[in-house]
Amino acid sequence: MDREIIDQLDIPAGLKELLISHGFTIEQLVKMKSSDIAETLNIDEDVARLIGAAVKKYVVDRQKK
Repeated sequence: MDREIIDQLDIPAGLKELLISHGFTIEQLVKMKSSDIAETLNIDEDVARLIGAAVKKYVVDRQKK
C-alpha cells in the first residue's frame, strides 16, 4: 500500500526508491521535518524539502477527493 502511495509522489524515481527502501510510510513522512528526512536518508536538506512538499501536496489532493 505505501509503495503505491509513494509511487504517486511528484519526486524523481530514485527518491521514491530511497523512501521505499528505508520503509517510510506516508504517515511517517507527514510528521517528519525536512531536516529529519535529510539526516535519515543522508541527503541534502533542499532535496528533503522537495520530498516534504510532495507529501503535503499528495495529502491535500487526497483530502479534496
